[in-house]
Amino acid sequence: MLCIMDGRDVTPLVNAATSSLSKNGCSRTMTVNVTQSATDTRIPKLELKTGVQLQFSSDGFDFFGVVSSISVSTESSTADIKAHDMGLYLNRNSVTKKIKGQTPSVTAKALCSRFGIKTGYLESCGGFTFSRNFVSTSLYSAIMTGYTLASEKTGKMYRMVFDGSLMCVVERGSIVGGVVKPRQNLMLSSYSESMERVVNRVDMYDSDGNFVNSVKGDTSFGIMARAITLSDRVDRAYAEKILRDNKLSRTGTIQIYGNPQCVTGNAILVYESYTGLYGKFYIDADTHTWRNGLYTTKLTLNFENIMDEQSAGSELEKSSEKQQAVQQENDPQRPPMAHYGPHGNLIYEYPAP
Repeated sequence: MLCIMDGRDVTPLVNAATSSLSKNGCSRTMTVNVTQSATDTRIPKLELKTGVQLQFSSDGFDFFGVVSSISVSTESSTADIKAHDMGLYLNRNSVTKKIKGQTPSVTAKALCSRFGIKTGYLESCGGFTFSRNFVSTSLYSAIMTGYTLASEKTGKMYRMVFDGSLMCVVERGSIVGGVVKPRQNLMLSSYSESMERVVNRVDMYDSDGNFVNSVKGDTSFGIMARAITLSDRVDRAYAEKILRDNKLSRTGTIQIYGNPQCVTGNAILVYESYTGLYGKFYIDADTHTWRNGLYTTKLTLNFENIMDEQSAGSELEKSSEKQQAVQQENDPQRPPMAHYGPHGNLIYEYPAP
């Protein structure tokens, strides 16, 4: 284990560490519990402050970020240091800008450059372009709105990740983090299923209220229909999306021996017949914990590959769009992304070898 805060090696003082991220967030957190004492002079006193860099590396897992909060008390012999990776700045900065006929990757580079945020590998989405008017929109929402619109055309799901300090966007689920089996690396598993939000039929009507058609899903357990009125923006594709977004909810949770490749946005193969977790699953949330010499990973799994969809901004006038030339990708080679830890070990690579 290696933990460096503000250029100082604090590893000997670390009691426990936890890092987590979920599908609906872009900033990974790291909480480090360190020994501190108001009375024991034998314990080195740390200058605890926010805004300084924190680097953590252990068991192939690597984190680089900024200390965002600290908690210390004279009643306790420890202090908690919480940090966020560079995704913090995607959430905390907003932008007002018109995007006209640009690809999601070109848009991401342009928006990030205004705030000094460096970019790495960005999916090109086959040259897909979009136009959008963003007003006081967070950088994360603006960037991922472009990739959400691209997803509707390419059928692929996208995920923002950080390669050290570089903001990257990769295809969600394209990397399989590992294989999990009982009596090997599986510690606990659970499964849940819910039909609370199911919509399995969408009835389409015209503007006069006349029935046009229906789009159906699995109605074996009864009809749960939603009615929509067709328009330029509400069509059959929109109805099909309602069905996709409101399927039977099936999720699983597993706890395994630590695996640094099991992170949100990746996939994992699980073979556990008792709970029904058998096959390929997509990681919606991860928590990595180091405590008492043991490294464990807890994962929230999804049966479906679903991205964190964003729909910020508004459409531009069509007349304005026609005046714009399509901006093409200037990086057709799609260079691989790789990040190395402080000891030269490979932490993350995309695409996977």
